[in-house]
Formats: sequence, structure tokens, C-alpha cells
Amino acid sequence: MDKLAFADRITKLRVNKGLSQQQLAQQLGVKRSVVSYYESGDRLPSLNVLMEMSRVFNVSTDYLLKGKDASRVIHVSDLNESDINVVMTVVNALRNK
Repeated sequence: MDKLAFADRITKLRVNKGLSQQQLAQQLGVKRSVVSYYESGDRLPSLNVLMEMSRVFNVSTDYLLKGKDASRVIHVSDLNESDINVVMTVVNALRNK
């Protein structure tokens, strides 16, 4: 993984969300200096912090780590099982089209 690309993505996501490093740190449960290390490419987050970043920024961990297009990810964690099945039926129908 490219640490500098990861650092750039985190910085852009934070700024776009209008958060200071301190505010992001509070949401992630880390110190502000740790966020600074992430944004400078000096450190990578733990798995737990990475997952929390994904939630805070509403992007996939794939996007955070690899820069894969987050717009192609469908978040269904807040849907019930019936609604997830509907989404999967539509996606499968489009694939078979």
C-alpha cells in the first residue's frame, strides 16, 4: 500500500467533511498527533481505527487503503434482510442484462 496516497485520501476526506484533526481524533478515539501521523504518512491505523475511519467518512476500507472508487460500493448495513434481498435482486438483474 502507498502510505502517501493513503495519507492524502485521509486528509482530503477530513477536510471535505469539515473536521479538524482534533475533531477527527476524538471520533476515532486517538490523539490528535496520531491523526497527524496518519496524514503525513508516518503511520498507518490499526484495523479497528481503519474501520472507524470508514464509518466516519462513509467510505469503504478498500477506498481508504487502495483508493478504489467508493461510489461503486453499496452500503447496506442499515437495511433489513428483506431490503438487502431486493437490492441484490436488482443488482443481479442489471448484471444479467
